[in-house]
Amino acid sequence: MRLRDLVEAPELGLTSVIGAPGLDRELGSVMVTDLPDPSRYLRGGELVVSGLVWLSDPRKSAAEHCEVFVGALANAGCAGLAAGDTTDAPLPTGLLDACARHGVPLLHVPARLAFADLTEWISRRISAQRAGDAGELLARHRRLVAAGAQQGVAGIVRLIGQETGMACGVLTATGELVAADGAPPGPGARAAIAQESLRTAGLPERLVEYRGKAYSVYTVHGRRGTAITDWYAVFEGDWRTWPRQRREAARGAARLVGAERARLVEAQRPLRRVGRELVTLAAAAGPTAQIGARLTLAGLDPAAGLRAIAVATAGNVRVGRLARVLAEPASAGTPVPIAVFQPEAGPGPDARTSAGTGVGTRSGTGLITGDAVADGMDAWHEAAYAVVLCPDPLDSSGTPSATGDTSSPNGTSHPNGPAAANASGPDAATILRSRLTALAPGLGRDRVAVGLSDRFADEADLTGAIEEARLAMRLAMRRSGRLEIAEHDELASHLVLLAHVPDELRRGYRDRLLGPLRAYDARHHSQLEQTLDSFLSCSASWSRCSQELHIHVNTLRYRIEKINQLTGRNLARLDHQVDFYLALRAR
Repeated sequence: MRLRDLVEAPELGLTSVIGAPGLDRELGSVMVTDLPDPSRYLRGGELVVSGLVWLSDPRKSAAEHCEVFVGALANAGCAGLAAGDTTDAPLPTGLLDACARHGVPLLHVPARLAFADLTEWISRRISAQRAGDAGELLARHRRLVAAGAQQGVAGIVRLIGQETGMACGVLTATGELVAADGAPPGPGARAAIAQESLRTAGLPERLVEYRGKAYSVYTVHGRRGTAITDWYAVFEGDWRTWPRQRREAARGAARLVGAERARLVEAQRPLRRVGRELVTLAAAAGPTAQIGARLTLAGLDPAAGLRAIAVATAGNVRVGRLARVLAEPASAGTPVPIAVFQPEAGPGPDARTSAGTGVGTRSGTGLITGDAVADGMDAWHEAAYAVVLCPDPLDSSGTPSATGDTSSPNGTSHPNGPAAANASGPDAATILRSRLTALAPGLGRDRVAVGLSDRFADEADLTGAIEEARLAMRLAMRRSGRLEIAEHDELASHLVLLAHVPDELRRGYRDRLLGPLRAYDARHHSQLEQTLDSFLSCSASWSRCSQELHIHVNTLRYRIEKINQLTGRNLARLDHQVDFYLALRAR
């Protein structure tokens, strides 16, 4: 019911005094009050009816009384004010001014109309309208459920627009567009919506503003307790200004999208089991015939190009869920194959997956050893990891920030530069980096390490690709950033050799070479180790290193000579430079 309906009802005799444009406001209830400040009893959306008795209080002027009363209505979001007394006298000027100032529609109640009759008239019609709304809502729900069964989430979103007149878009936690009716939010807006929604994951609805445009966002829950798996139903406009029916329609739309999503996940359960078996068999170099059969069932064709991705987490987020969000497009009809491996082993015959199927590692290839814990890798101790097989190129059609940026999620450049990032395949690493960056607000303080294999197109290369992704992941785990990605091409560097040297041997090697320098630096507050690192990073160039350290070249020569004396080495020799370089990288 609108305020205009009251004014146009001849039996009431109400007249509009202030706020003709506001007569189209919806009203959800009616409240009669003569309190000077009714703030605590207002909920928003009601028509407030008052006899203006509060104007008789001599402690304030009429203008002050009107400002307090009307301000309370405006702040609460009331539909309007209906006022009058038994004399039919014109309404006070102060009341008219306050309503005009606050944008509160003002209706005059004639003396012949009792407030009790007015409230009964309104209540009866609101009750009848709500009964009709309930019947229509039930019919609408049936139509939406039927649309979901026939056309999935896209069908529901399209019918939501037709039924409610509200253009709706559905996004993932990475900002990926799942479905939309009408023009969807742009990439920048989608990224902002996803980021704010992850930050306010505990709220069922929130308002996000981007470049002057408001979006009302409703959570479509994924897996319980895992915000990164949530989706979001997005509508243009500010939900706080909407009438009750519009807000309820938006909430109902989000619930329906969630129900359809849950139905699709349940329908995919058999294929997810096939995918888990596929990864498990391939990781353990199982029978070729069994692997081939499961590849076909999973809808994967190696000849079209595949990649393996390994993901580990140190924290609270379930690694399998994170791996699926990173690697699987939200619009995918077929789930990507994923298996989660427990920490005591990697792919091989003696380990197991989280599903209890036997898979494991070759001897000595467990993720984190006890020595590694003492060597600064304790965050990854007992960390499970997931392996994913996905088509290449990855589907980035809905990802808002997959624009070729080669920086890592923690702001550092790709270790081998932009060329290496582009050489890894058609934006595979870039897509993963952008998705991981987008999920950062929902990951809290968790650490994530991702390893990416090379593209392969032969079923025989499947086991090798999984091992390659796992080794790259182990390399990412040794980096200092919170969110790290390592690619297959980095396995050609000395870092992969260091990653597989036993921790005790690596620590002893490092301490023998750098121990004397660290002891000297501690006693004399000098910077010999830093000088050594800079000198080797500058390819033993005296001039470049002195400029980088902002010291005279003679000072640099003195420090290098001191390093030679303390260690018994000679930095003029290439083999000794290599020894020191590896010791510094073994930290």
